[in-house]
Amino acid sequence: MSTSPGAATCAGCSTPLHGWAGPCRNCGHVPTATPAPSSVSPAAPPNAGMPPHAQPMVHVVNAKSPGVAVLLSFIWLGAGHLYVGNIGLGIGLMVFDFFLVLVSLIPLSWILTVPVWLISFVFIAIHVSNAAKAFNARNGIVVR
Repeated sequence: MSTSPGAATCAGCSTPLHGWAGPCRNCGHVPTATPAPSSVSPAAPPNAGMPPHAQPMVHVVNAKSPGVAVLLSFIWLGAGHLYVGNIGLGIGLMVFDFFLVLVSLIPLSWILTVPVWLISFVFIAIHVSNAAKAFNARNGIVVR
């Protein structure tokens, strides 16, 4: 005997009740009061289908300090850009700095390479500091 999945059955003998509100006609069991099924289904909760302990994934990033970025750029041009996530520019500046170091190994060439490095560092320090601030703003981080 098949019943429709939405049909109520007697808790005592599993006989379909078909809208019968009184005691079961078969066994006499009196059903307890249950809320009537509503034709409007409630809205699904925001994490429906997820285990109750699971939370939506959140991407967490650490704030980037402009001071640390400038210090890293002072140690090796381009390292500050790698720190703030500008990988391409960081690698390019590291190659440029490596070239300056190689050229400075030639006798008396440091007279040219040191001023070029200092001028480059000033512009790079300003740029990497702004890049760190932009990274923080882009990720909604407020640094005081």
